[in-house]
Amino acid sequence: VLFRSQFYNILHQHCNKVQAVSCDEAFLDITDSDEQDPELLASVIRREIFETTGCTASAGIARNLLMARLATRTAKPDGQCFIPAEKVDEYLLQLPVKALPGVGYVLEEKLKSKGVQTCAQLRMISKEFLQRDFGLKTGEMLWNHCRGVDNRVVGVIQESKSVGAEVNWG
Repeated sequence: VLFRSQFYNILHQHCNKVQAVSCDEAFLDITDSDEQDPELLASVIRREIFETTGCTASAGIARNLLMARLATRTAKPDGQCFIPAEKVDEYLLQLPVKALPGVGYVLEEKLKSKGVQTCAQLRMISKEFLQRDFGLKTGEMLWNHCRGVDNRVVGVIQESKSVGAEVNWG
């Protein structure tokens, strides 16, 4: 609980819009930040997290939630990755479709059966075809994500007051 409060206090010192994802992960909208250099801001936040908690942090920096999430995966462990808008296509074209959020084993296998293993290959398929084969929502998600399109905004979500866990012993 102490780490969590320290972590989120640091984030709120640098940004007004913080969306908690888990006890140690969050999205920040730094559009209104005083700091103009997002890479410098990420470095400062990561350093403060380490100095305060002794824990390392990774940062993904991009124009939307999807690309920031992918950048964070690239940055792990203990690094940071910036994907500027003009580099989104370059980053995505070589990316395996299984790296896209929402693409699990079953969907990956269905795409493989159609000869699709990368975002570049996925981009060759029309939205209509994807929606016909995978359903309206999944088809649109695939079409958007392989192009780096994500219209969700960072929302300030109220923190949970408790955390539940379930353990099943075999």
